[in-house]
Amino acid sequence: MIRKLLIAFITLYLTFGVLPGNSQAGPTDLSSVGKRAFDDLARCLNSKDALDVFYLIDESASLKDTDSENKRAEILKSSLIQLSTLREGLKVQYAVGFFGDKYSTWKHWSTVDPNSIESEAADLERKVTVSNKGQSTNWYLGVESAATELSNQRKKSNACQALIWLTDGGLDLSTGAPGEKPVQANAKN
Repeated sequence: MIRKLLIAFITLYLTFGVLPGNSQAGPTDLSSVGKRAFDDLARCLNSKDALDVFYLIDESASLKDTDSENKRAEILKSSLIQLSTLREGLKVQYAVGFFGDKYSTWKHWSTVDPNSIESEAADLERKVTVSNKGQSTNWYLGVESAATELSNQRKKSNACQALIWLTDGGLDLSTGAPGEKPVQANAKN
């Protein structure tokens, strides 16, 4: 699980790490979907000076087992700090939402300020460390809520957008119909 998280955030770091340079540069070990996403973001950032990043963070109870040492808290803290080091003249805004059985916005859209981002990142690290409160992983609710947040923000900022989705993979694949039994993505048959 930690390996999956690290890969996701290393990809994020590598993606942002090449922004000042060539849009063709970037990680070579991404899937074809990952490469297209990287190229789309790089292309967008070559034409715009604004980026909205939405962090969607799983807080389901399964994380007590899959990330018992809360490694994701440090990874998220580092990721948030990295947003302040992207490229000169790039306006970066971020927001944070948590999901499990329910969804809640923890941090509304804020501009990344290099002078205050360290304390904001420390606040996020503390929140993540104590967050494993949900009972299940209602990924549909989380993703739908994040999409709404990003759509509303796009109307205001018209910026490039990135969704950083952090989950341990215990996804509830049900359609959400009342009384329907969920199918777990990682269940063994």
